[in-house]
Amino acid sequence: SITRDVKVFLRHAHKQLPGVMVVLLAPQPSPSHKKYSKSLKALYQKMADLAVEYPNCAYLDCISFMTQDGERFFPKHFLSDSTTLSETGYALWSAEIKKQIHTLFSTEE
Repeated sequence: SITRDVKVFLRHAHKQLPGVMVVLLAPQPSPSHKKYSKSLKALYQKMADLAVEYPNCAYLDCISFMTQDGERFFPKHFLSDSTTLSETGYALWSAEIKKQIHTLFSTEE
């Protein structure tokens, strides 16, 4: 499972690279993955939980700003295939991830 693989990675990273920050970024959601909505939400929560469980680990939210209410995606952020981010979607995603990373590292002492 993805969660198991992430745990293995985090254990190795913590052991081999103590003090190095690991940032978990959830898989990019899209309207075409609607049938996996419950599974993806569970995965996002597990990844967020792992970030709390492991030292020097953080989880970046990449869904709340891509949706209207945590469920419905903004159509303008995706191409007609409902999977690929549009130019507007990539711009938003990139800016938000950069902002979260900046916040994460600017608050560390």
